[in-house]
Amino acid sequence: MKQVMKALMGILVWAGSFFAQGQVKMDDQRMDQDLEVAENILSTLIRQQFGKRNFFPMEVKSSYLPGYGVTFRLPMGGPFNAMMLEIESEHVTEVFTGFGQVGVRAEAVAEQAIQDARAYLAAQVPVGAYLSGGLDSSVLTTLIKNFTDTPLRTFSLTFADREFDESEHQRELVAYLGTRHSAVHCTAEALSDAFRRAIWHAETPILRTAPVPLMLLSQRVRAEGYKVVLTGEGADEVFAGYDLFKEAKIRRFWARAPASKLRPRALERLYPYLKGQRSSPAAGGAFTQMFFGAGMEHVDEPYFAHIPRWTTTRRIWQFFSPETRRLVGAWDPYRAYRDWLPCATGRWSPLARDQYAEAHTLLSGYLLSSQGDRMAMANSVEGRFPYLDHRVIEFANRLPPRYKLRALTEKYVLKQAVKGLLPEAIRRRVKQPYRAPDSQSFFRDGQPLEQVAELLSTERLREAGYFDPQAVAKLVAKCRDGRAAGFGDNMAFVGILSTMLVDDLFVRRRTPCQAALA
Repeated sequence: MKQVMKALMGILVWAGSFFAQGQVKMDDQRMDQDLEVAENILSTLIRQQFGKRNFFPMEVKSSYLPGYGVTFRLPMGGPFNAMMLEIESEHVTEVFTGFGQVGVRAEAVAEQAIQDARAYLAAQVPVGAYLSGGLDSSVLTTLIKNFTDTPLRTFSLTFADREFDESEHQRELVAYLGTRHSAVHCTAEALSDAFRRAIWHAETPILRTAPVPLMLLSQRVRAEGYKVVLTGEGADEVFAGYDLFKEAKIRRFWARAPASKLRPRALERLYPYLKGQRSSPAAGGAFTQMFFGAGMEHVDEPYFAHIPRWTTTRRIWQFFSPETRRLVGAWDPYRAYRDWLPCATGRWSPLARDQYAEAHTLLSGYLLSSQGDRMAMANSVEGRFPYLDHRVIEFANRLPPRYKLRALTEKYVLKQAVKGLLPEAIRRRVKQPYRAPDSQSFFRDGQPLEQVAELLSTERLREAGYFDPQAVAKLVAKCRDGRAAGFGDNMAFVGILSTMLVDDLFVRRRTPCQAALA
């Protein structure tokens, strides 16, 4: 069987239409990387489909059987629609269409997801699932419902502000699946009240408030008697779901003709969930071109996709005290990242480099820690992440970029894999990332909350020494008056406030732990 598996892996790496007889040399090293991937999708790929498609003979004499090669015999003029692999009486069929194997690869993705959903449901306690209303969690819950015997129990977050709320899509999927469902409505008051406790569990500064509602959600999960939840974390990194990947594709297209006035207009198609809002970087005009135009001269650098975001985040440096700026001023994050990368990245596709940067910065350092595991374990709930199973990642890493990002359609192969299993409105829905209200949560009636006023007072800021009190005072005034300029000001505010809380809770220990948890 392993000979079959190795040959099968050789076939899986080929994507394209063949129009004449040819020979393919198998790469032993690549085939040996992971037989386990093929074993998990074999049930999809081993199928008898005689009479359903036209099959053309292919003689496989694998390099794993000494002295043989691999020969494809195809009709001149093609295209050929399928091939049949026969080794030791094992019949394996692999369907090719167009310029790739989208159909079969989509089925393989679905099969792998089903296998992982079943594996991650294994527990001695009831297992629930988070349901955001987006594609990733919808796929998981649908697979649980249709391909396992596990009773489906789902949980979700809702917000008063439509900018953050996805309850309409959540209700649609709950009705479609017939699941038992609980929703936690997160208000600004609940978020600000729980912020201190969230920092206690995160043990690090954060730039977004998004972890806090997830801590409140895990509290509800625990109260309902569940200790394990499945989440859709990782799908965007593995299957290229973020707008960041679309941005990079358009920016590389723009960089080939930087004087073009039309090419950057494609950026206006991004961030549809922020349409009409001042915070949208794709609102058009000079700001859009300035934001996305940052670092265009570094198009060949492995961090090219992340330059606009890292530039925005670095704006926080303007709030540092002179001493802090002196300490960090000589550090070059771009050089540090480039020096840390594996040598092989130079041979990767641009999308693969973009995905690697996202997985090794935001995902590992924030989403899986501060926002994920620590917020769940704050209430003794275990989070499980099927999309981050090594078999899914290894399989997805072998897919050509066009199966992940087709034009500007994100997670293409994943959407194809669940065609017919989800309502079309959800399957085709454009990615809306999970977010929560930021600076506005910490003001009431035009005044900062008491803990905010105390932590960000001139006296406390000078005592801590991290930030410039005058610069912070101006930022607080902007946020208080509702003049926060998009993501940059909001991240700066949350980052400064959370840093001061870390200082209060862990450095100075001025407040007992019991008070932190109150």
